[in-house]
Amino acid sequence: MACSIVTFKPQSQSIPVAVSPVVLFDRTVVAGSSHVRWDVPWETVIAAGTELFLEWDEGNPFDPWACEVRVATGLRIGYVSCECNQVVGRLLAAGRDVRAFVVQAEAIEGWVRIEMEVVLYD
Repeated sequence: MACSIVTFKPQSQSIPVAVSPVVLFDRTVVAGSSHVRWDVPWETVIAAGTELFLEWDEGNPFDPWACEVRVATGLRIGYVSCECNQVVGRLLAAGRDVRAFVVQAEAIEGWVRIEMEVVLYD
């Protein structure tokens, strides 16, 4: 029996892709939030549903996948936790659209514990 090679030729060069969010981590803690010095009451900046901005900290000497977590004003409120940061860092380094949203925030003995959801928009 002879084998033959079949070449697939697509009908169109571009296939439209719908943007659909994929929840990467439904609940993770913002690491290092105990070191934040708030200029305003934290409750005016952080609430459930608040969008947080993620940025890969490429030059971080301690962790090659460190990702900063910032609020809209630009204040760094911590980092993506080490359990999640390699996935998030790799996606951000590749230029992917990764976003985070506050799930819960509460004051605990002088610092603010912040939990966030991390979502890939693809």
